[in-house]
Amino acid sequence: MQATTQAATQAMTQATTETTDLVAQGFSPEQINRLEELRAVYPMIEMIEDIEQVRRMVFLKWLHEHRNDPADSLHPAA
Repeated sequence: MQATTQAATQAMTQATTETTDLVAQGFSPEQINRLEELRAVYPMIEMIEDIEQVRRMVFLKWLHEHRNDPADSLHPAA
């Protein structure tokens, strides 16, 4: 439980520091809120190295959502 509380405190401290940095860079409160909303939608964006990786991830998501039959033409029988 203490580790969870400590992690939450660190996350809040980091968020406050990042917000302060954004204000210092000239971002408006509305822009900061929008960035925070986007971060909530894409929490792992920091791990994505390039746009090609993003495109692959979008395609894989689409493929997963639209694939109805596991025995479809993507895996033809031998």
